[in-house]
Amino acid sequence: GWCCLKSRPGIGRRGTRRVLPLLEAGVARLFIANRTVGKAQALLHHFAAHDTRAALSAGSWNDAAGASYDVVINATSAI
Repeated sequence: GWCCLKSRPGIGRRGTRRVLPLLEAGVARLFIANRTVGKAQALLHHFAAHDTRAALSAGSWNDAAGASYDVVINATSAI
């Protein structure tokens, strides 16, 4: 499936605990969105360090807009 993680600065264990099981289950693609592209890319490198076959990509929240995802994980403090 195709998954989007909408993250906030300092995603911490909460977001990681939500994403790692998806990677371990074999999610095909993961897009990490953050207001700051550099922070999204840092998260991408964090998850890339795990043994995963998922196609990982990162960008801004605007980059994520308009795409169709099977799952969206909101790891922000706002709902």
